[in-house]
Amino acid sequence: MNLVEVSQESLKNLKENGAEFASTLSGHTSFDELVYENDAFTLLRSVDEYYSSQTALTENKKASYTVNQVTPQEIQNAAKKTLEMTRAGQADEAFAISEGPKKIEHNYGPETADKEGMRNLIKDFVEKADKKYPEIKLRSVTCKFNQGRTNFLNTNGVEANIRKGHYSFSVLFNAQDEKVSSGMNYDGLDFTDLNIDLLDEERFGRIFSHTIAHLKAEKLGKNIQGKAIFMPQCWQQFLSFALNHISAGSLISKTSRLQDKIGEKVVSELFHLESRP
Repeated sequence: MNLVEVSQESLKNLKENGAEFASTLSGHTSFDELVYENDAFTLLRSVDEYYSSQTALTENKKASYTVNQVTPQEIQNAAKKTLEMTRAGQADEAFAISEGPKKIEHNYGPETADKEGMRNLIKDFVEKADKKYPEIKLRSVTCKFNQGRTNFLNTNGVEANIRKGHYSFSVLFNAQDEKVSSGMNYDGLDFTDLNIDLLDEERFGRIFSHTIAHLKAEKLGKNIQGKAIFMPQCWQQFLSFALNHISAGSLISKTSRLQDKIGEKVVSELFHLESRP
């Protein structure tokens, strides 16, 4: 069955098992991966998997259940399990599903992996990195083509078909000069076009330069007071930690350090945060 058929069969089974309203998300994810290690290509593999996530709503009770097999029998069993969980749940008048009917189509990025292009990208990256940053020792270089397809249906007539494809490139490396060596470092990025300069300053160029600088690191003592400059990758970790305190989970569980702080000053005026998806 294709994804649309999986979704249709899921809704049919959910209704037959007693769901007043229902929705289902059927998906297929896949990737093609090419790995370069120790001056040679060592791995080429392709992996794909299917899944079906079903949600039922009845008597103001809701539950969801996901399976990673989409055979007719597994889909039928998933519908029964979903309704069992629904009936055992807590009622909430706010539970609902998207209103319809409406149809959404979204298609993003390349549809197939350019394996020869991936090979050439790695080869070009290794050769140029060796010339421009001779102190950098590449331990592992990986290029992947990732693709996901999903079909969403609900009993109100809403349908969404979404396909997204992109490449990811990651590198494990360290700096080494004569007898001095830095610690291992790792970085990666995603893109949709293989025609990309990976050694650009805003990509791997900057982190390679910073890693080489670690070869001349000096100890400053046990206690230091003063200003600190954070690399972008390091600052992202701080920001991620801070954002966790305004996440739904932290606020609902009342573990947030910003609990009940609406309208109060909590950070410096120099800090600005926007949500712009």
